[in-house]
Amino acid sequence: MNHSGQASGDIAARSIVIDSLGGRGDGVATVDGERWFVAGALAGERVLAAPEMHNRDGIHATLERIEAPSPARVEPPCPHFADLRAPCGGCSLQHLAAAAYTGFKRDLIVHALEHRGLADRVDRIAQPRRSPERSRRRVTLSAVGTRDGAVVGFHQRRSKRVVDLSDCVIAGPAITDLLPALRQVLAGYLRPGERAGVSVAIVDSGPLIELSGPVRYPGRRVRERLEALAADHDVCRLAWRPTAKKQFSVIAERHPATHHFAGVPVDLPFGAFLQATAEGEAAIRDVLVNTIADGAPARIADLYAGCGSLALPLAVKGHRVRAMDIERNPLRALGTAATRAGLDVTTERRDLDARPPTARELAAYDAVVFDPPRAGARRLAAELARSAVPTVIAVSCHPGTFARDARALIDGGYHLEHIQPVDQFLYGSHVELVAVFRRDPAV
Repeated sequence: MNHSGQASGDIAARSIVIDSLGGRGDGVATVDGERWFVAGALAGERVLAAPEMHNRDGIHATLERIEAPSPARVEPPCPHFADLRAPCGGCSLQHLAAAAYTGFKRDLIVHALEHRGLADRVDRIAQPRRSPERSRRRVTLSAVGTRDGAVVGFHQRRSKRVVDLSDCVIAGPAITDLLPALRQVLAGYLRPGERAGVSVAIVDSGPLIELSGPVRYPGRRVRERLEALAADHDVCRLAWRPTAKKQFSVIAERHPATHHFAGVPVDLPFGAFLQATAEGEAAIRDVLVNTIADGAPARIADLYAGCGSLALPLAVKGHRVRAMDIERNPLRALGTAATRAGLDVTTERRDLDARPPTARELAAYDAVVFDPPRAGARRLAAELARSAVPTVIAVSCHPGTFARDARALIDGGYHLEHIQPVDQFLYGSHVELVAVFRRDPAV
């Protein structure tokens, strides 16, 4: 057998039966005691698959032909995905029928809870709130120079090849409208083989574009073309950052990059976090404001607060919010916005992974909200488990680390009341969630 990461060309294509869908949306089969992963295959299907690469997980194979399709198979809505041998990597599950797709997303959370011994809590999981097609307001694309110009799009799955997007069923129209202009400008800049990252976010004041790459800074002619692109598409800010540097250089800034959270305008700094869809943000916000009821102002800690997508809706409801994050610029933007709006929000710059609030500090709050990165909040969960905070609301983009942190809270005496899955990465293998924990008064 080949070594990890090596091509598996010595193994012929095989007709195999897919046992299940894996966590990344690949069809998974067991062949001669080894796991095969086949992108584009569904559970129960018989397919012809050609081994492509062998690594520690098993054999990754290319789908050559569907010999016996699953009843759950549907026609993909996007031609970029329909190419079985080289599908666009922006999606992984366009070929899965709606009911099975929803079940897959929910099962990602079910399996994570079961892995942590919390199978008796899976009945708390609601049906996912799903964002519609063409609703993404934030995407990260790749660009590569070619002999004929440049291509802009998502990578093909498990490949450095970039699929040149002519359309996209997940990105909003304001993003896809920018693609021809971005492609044209980058064609005059990137040499064959040179690569750049293209981050586009649609905020309330217009498109926000951040380009990055290990290539040279754009010269005068390219900057002029980028400035013209910004003018033609009313881009609020367009900036460039070499990979080796942290700072962006502004190429065009027509007006502030402003976005509203609960009606409060916030001027977004470079690299500011924005939920992928407005519908996803609303789903998280709804759980938040419905859990922390109106009435007497609550004292709330918003941890990993960013620019205030959660802190500001709570403050608008009249609550007193302490927002903490390690990133200085988002906190500054949040604090400025709250002050202008006359809201009771204070901010604290703090490394929440290395130095979370202690159980004694947390005693000052009626509720704690935390929205950590994919690694979760192990140390914070341990402190919360020792605390007397009545209500904890966890927002997570990774079911596995959420389940680990939930286990700590439950072991510390919290009751898992509700989990709302949030599917804002449509047709992908990711799912987000917001969960409500209540402290058992008897503990």
